[in-house]
Amino acid sequence: KANLLNNRKRLAIMITSIVLTIALAITGTVWYFTRNTPAAFTVFNSKSEVIPKAKAGDDTDGVVKSLENKGFRTKVIDEFGGEKKGNFLRYENVKPGSKVSTKIVVKILRSKGPGVPAKGVVGASLDNAKKIVKSMGVPVKLHHVPSTDAADGKIVASSPMPGNAVGKDGVINIAVGEKCDGVPVDVFGLDKDKAKDMLSSKPFSVDLRPKFSSAKYFGKIVGAYPALGTKGSPKAVTLYYG
Repeated sequence: KANLLNNRKRLAIMITSIVLTIALAITGTVWYFTRNTPAAFTVFNSKSEVIPKAKAGDDTDGVVKSLENKGFRTKVIDEFGGEKKGNFLRYENVKPGSKVSTKIVVKILRSKGPGVPAKGVVGASLDNAKKIVKSMGVPVKLHHVPSTDAADGKIVASSPMPGNAVGKDGVINIAVGEKCDGVPVDVFGLDKDKAKDMLSSKPFSVDLRPKFSSAKYFGKIVGAYPALGTKGSPKAVTLYYG
């Protein structure tokens, strides 16, 4: 009986020790993550806060700090804009002064300075493209160039090219396609055979010739003679492909 009682005491002590060890481990883990990853716990302790007011040109770091002080997580996205490089442009997914849950990751657009966005200009209608490029705060020059019927009234080219910042001249040039006599500019980058077929209805003969170019333009149109976008009535056009 004495041995049985001793065994039961030992078992009880062992179970108590195990329970205490597990409890301490859980407490320590919670304390660590509470100290080191507060953002992870905002999901469980979220509340609603007012989005701080901010205007274009404000200091981006200041906007981020004011949001984080309210318990929001933030994501900064760089985008071309008319403000000085590094300055605040706008919120992407919330409105200033609105009250939203702190669970939301607030997306902040930060200026990269003026440039032509990778999307939204080339291929867009003239009206839509003009709104974007004029927001860059630099002079914009418009050029009308020959194009295929499909590109009539649409932006077919830009300088700088899409995804690039404005150069030293500080000007954005955009070319809008129009149905007129000449060498369509929008065959650039097309498959050589497709480009030739597209021009088969034009009043000039078309010849294809290879030209050294980068690998991404292999088999695609990289130039022409007369040059792409040239107005007039040529008797023959040579298309160069990579």
